[in-house]
Amino acid sequence: MNEGGKVSNINDRRAQLRRKLKREQQQQQQQQQAVEGKAVPLGCPLPTAKGHTQYLDDQEIWNFLIDILNGLSHLHHRGIIHCDLKPQNVHKIGRAHV
Repeated sequence: MNEGGKVSNINDRRAQLRRKLKREQQQQQQQQQAVEGKAVPLGCPLPTAKGHTQYLDDQEIWNFLIDILNGLSHLHHRGIIHCDLKPQNVHKIGRAHV
């Protein structure tokens, strides 16, 4: 392997380690926020109409889930089955409604 290839491999490895460290720091920060009772990001962040990301606290997460399930129940009672339920297809309106 030539000298340029070694430098490239070293730089690639440094970049991998930086990404890994950043992920670990984010996980530690989220764990600390959970311990302190602060809002912790959901697995899939909720984009807002203004293009920002909204994070929910525990009570909001439960309310959000209940709203989704109530909506699905309403659809099922009308004979409609939603075949593509995923985070991208759930839209949150305000702080209290899905």
